[in-house]
This record gives sequence, structure tokens and C-alpha cells, in this order.
Amino acid sequence: MITTDDAPKPIGNQVNAIADINMEGKLVLAFNRKTDLTTEAFQTYFSQGNFICEEDFPVPPEILRTLNYPGSITVKAGDYPITMKGDVITITF
Repeated sequence: MITTDDAPKPIGNQVNAIADINMEGKLVLAFNRKTDLTTEAFQTYFSQGNFICEEDFPVPPEILRTLNYPGSITVKAGDYPITMKGDVITITF
């Protein structure tokens, strides 16, 4: 699992995230609203209860290797619901 412990403080539309691959082979990203993204990023990408991926995005191989995932994953363009528990925002792609 990638953590945000040593990550720089996000600015603008940048975010820090914890990434994992779930049992179905889907990419899961989790963000702490207070520490992992700016107010601007929250308002732009998460305030409507969903995350819109405007185009297909292949997950870089180095990230998948870090997650010990042997295959490839492409996040398809689409509208992804988010869940919020306290300050934690989770998206499953």
C-alpha cells in the first residue's frame, strides 16, 4: 500500500492518496479531506458526491508494481461515486 506519510503538502488541484487494489482487481484511492487535498481540489472534484474521469487513464506500471499487482489497470472514463466516512473520501475505479 502506498501511504501519504512523507508526501508533500498538496497545492492547487494536487492530492495525496492511499492506493490499493481490491479483491476484484479494481483500483481504490482514499484521501483525507483535511490533510490530503486542498479546499480547491475538494470543491472541484469531490463536492458533488462523485468523481468524473474525463478520459481513460492507464495506471502507471511503477504504481502497480508498488502495489504488488502483476497486471495492468486502466481507469475508464466515467462517473465514479465516492464514499465519505468522516474526513476520508474513497473512490473505487
